[in-house]
Amino acid sequence: MYAVFTTSSGEFTAKLYHDQTPITVANFVGLAEGSVHRWDNEDSEPITGPYYDGIIFHRVISGFMIQGGSPNGLGTDGPGYSIPDEISPDLKHTKAGQLSMANSGPNSGGSQFFITLGAAAWLDGKHAIFGEIVDGQSIVNAIGDLPTGTADRPNNPPVIESITIVREGEEAAQFNPRDYEVPNIGYPKVEFHEDGEQYVASFDRRTNADYIIRRTEDLDSWETDDSVTGSLSAPSSHDIDVTEDISDSGSSFIEVTELSYPKTIDAVGTQLTIKLEGNDDISITLNEDIEGTYTFGESEGTVNGYLWFPMVSRDQLFISFSGLRNMQLHLTWSNDTEGRVVAHLPDTFQGAGNAFTVEGTFTANSRPTEN
Repeated sequence: MYAVFTTSSGEFTAKLYHDQTPITVANFVGLAEGSVHRWDNEDSEPITGPYYDGIIFHRVISGFMIQGGSPNGLGTDGPGYSIPDEISPDLKHTKAGQLSMANSGPNSGGSQFFITLGAAAWLDGKHAIFGEIVDGQSIVNAIGDLPTGTADRPNNPPVIESITIVREGEEAAQFNPRDYEVPNIGYPKVEFHEDGEQYVASFDRRTNADYIIRRTEDLDSWETDDSVTGSLSAPSSHDIDVTEDISDSGSSFIEVTELSYPKTIDAVGTQLTIKLEGNDDISITLNEDIEGTYTFGESEGTVNGYLWFPMVSRDQLFISFSGLRNMQLHLTWSNDTEGRVVAHLPDTFQGAGNAFTVEGTFTANSRPTEN
């Protein structure tokens, strides 16, 4: 699968790693093609259409990278959502031409991306590589050499005129962004039924989605309820009592909009042993209420909270400890009980130095399943 970038500076093509980073590629392809929809909170309506058309490369640093994907052209915005970092131990920033997700911290990326102009090993474990330039690197290099002003902004920023997704081969042809857990907008089917003396409207509910419910008796005056929000403990369906509507007017109309975001799961009962190069083992047990316990060498403590993102052949565990730095553990499963881990420590703990990344292996009692 390829992405052809047509810009005001020329054309270049990236090969997309849809087999290694499917969620990141699904998000990028969905935005480029317009199949991933966004929600406009101000106008309360979905936004469709190709996302990147007309957006500039707002930041370029010669010899390092070029960056785009910010609608306001300042690098301070995105599509209105974020996706989890999808880090593969086999993908590293070792050369020019690598297409990678920009972010402002763990799991904060959305639409902004950058293309390297050289090796950048310090980005490994922090930014998800999801493709590489296979044609037109000279165009990318030329953009990187443009004169810049404040905040590395080009004096005459190149414009992305379009990004065309080219699918080659059966696997790529079948790749549908909506098959993956990327933020999107949907419209669940609403069914009406009688429950004793009540009339009820019901729809299937997801744990990783918020819902906007609009209802009316006459298709003229609508009421909006946005209180149904995502939760790991959310029931599988939601019921709306429409008895009063039916009694008053003989009719009830319900419209439901589903705003999904990346799925997290409750990994209660999971036991992990993390073996990082040059460090003592970390043994983690996850309990109820998204908490747990850990041991690290001779010390022990509690897990204050975590987010577990399922990602096809890998998972990400972002975990907060009582006596250790927060960790972003990227788990690539060899089977259901072991695999490779990339551990990113994104912040400091009691002055314990800068962020860094270290690799290793892990074992587990089992891989958590979705709720």
